[in-house]
Amino acid sequence: MLWIIILVLGICFFGLILQFWLVILSTVLGAFFWGTTGGIVGFIVGCFLQTNSQKKRINLYQSQQYYQQSQASHDITRLKPIIELVSYYTTFPDQNWSSDKVNYVKNTFRSECRDENDLTLLKDLLKERRLDLAQILREVLTLSDYETRITIFKMCCQGLNYNNYNDANMERILVNLATNLQLHIFHYQTIIDMFKSHSHQQGGYSYTNENYTTSLADAYQTLGIAETTDQAAVIKAYRKKMMQYHPDKNPNASEAEKEKLNEKVSEIQTAKERIIKSLG
Repeated sequence: MLWIIILVLGICFFGLILQFWLVILSTVLGAFFWGTTGGIVGFIVGCFLQTNSQKKRINLYQSQQYYQQSQASHDITRLKPIIELVSYYTTFPDQNWSSDKVNYVKNTFRSECRDENDLTLLKDLLKERRLDLAQILREVLTLSDYETRITIFKMCCQGLNYNNYNDANMERILVNLATNLQLHIFHYQTIIDMFKSHSHQQGGYSYTNENYTTSLADAYQTLGIAETTDQAAVIKAYRKKMMQYHPDKNPNASEAEKEKLNEKVSEIQTAKERIIKSLG
């Protein structure tokens, strides 16, 4: 029994030596060379060195922890609420995927993926996404500032275009989303108007009846679709083209480029109206 007590005390003593070896060493050396005064000075110096050494170890540990957390937080999962919100409206209301919807969401966030691991995480997020809209919105509001929410809103608008809604229903859905994202009406209404298929004016670009002289074949070619009797398909193609060429979607364009974009927008509008008119 005695040897166990001695062993325990020895281990504790050895542990103290390891923990405070700088203090002990400084005290012993100070006392050896300069006596009692040297021992006191050595003890003080040892305490200072010991404290400084512990701070360095703590700082190193904290730096390593921060780096690990930083690495983890900078993969694609940091955008999970945003990806889920865009996915929600791209598949609204039945929440079923189609290949073009999947490709849209993947392509939208592909630039945020740093490597193959991020691409895999993105695919997993689309498969395992939540459908609790209220919770998703709360997290998006916490995660993003106002300008970011406007960008997110535009992503959702474009995603919603993959579902065949008329203007009234589309506006109702998007106004509700904009309200939940706490956007101002003079910001979100302009964006919504850009996606709607007005009969006489779109995004501030008007046109006259003489534009209807555009040939039907040219109109289909402008929208990039084959001849069809499906009005919803025409509107869908029109909205995609507007997303591509509208000046608001090309903020870095020069004045000359914006002028060409305006001409293209007018051409797209004319083509859509020509086809819609032919369908009766």
